[in-house]
Amino acid sequence: SIRFLTREGYHIFRIGDDSMPKVDEYGLTDLAHINHEKFLDLYLIDKAKLFIGTQSGPAYATNLFNTSLLTTNLIEWSTSIPRKKGDLFINKIFYDKATKERLALSSLFSKDFNFQINVNDMTDREVELKDNSSEDILETLKEQLTSIEEGVFMSDYQKDFLKAKEAWLQKHLLENKNLKIQYAATGHEEFTRIRSMALSSTLGVPGKSYLKKYWR
Repeated sequence: SIRFLTREGYHIFRIGDDSMPKVDEYGLTDLAHINHEKFLDLYLIDKAKLFIGTQSGPAYATNLFNTSLLTTNLIEWSTSIPRKKGDLFINKIFYDKATKERLALSSLFSKDFNFQINVNDMTDREVELKDNSSEDILETLKEQLTSIEEGVFMSDYQKDFLKAKEAWLQKHLLENKNLKIQYAATGHEEFTRIRSMALSSTLGVPGKSYLKKYWR
């Protein structure tokens, strides 16, 4: 994806901290390993045509500036889904631990993952996750750039995803008055539940090619 963007004439700024491995690619400035004022990261997010990242703090900053967001390797359906219509994401790929078979994305909406999947405690779960391939990321990137230039046109798969997500949230979050969200601090379960309701009013969808490949 980096090489595709540079061929298209874009320059990439990578933000983060020096605990991340260095990246040395033509057309990329690795700010994670360059001393700089931290406000520069926010300035770049504001001015960027597109922010590509994972479900981490900087991605949320795109909402401050209405910057387009592409999230990769997502691991849950709720608060980390891009909020703006036209923004895309792709989940990690789910596999059944016992059979090693890939789980259809649509089938995950029949499961109760306690609303958010806690990746720090996957040992007692029946699924395992695998990272997105570079090809899946590239295809979704191309789709989002096209949407930025030409407008948003959702596929039937993307419409099906939104319907399934809304029905799943209705059952497991909105109507489940006794839900105790696992990551909530003691005494703050209901506050976290209400917060999660608000953050789940998202319009981001998986990419067309990704859904065509993994929905069924």
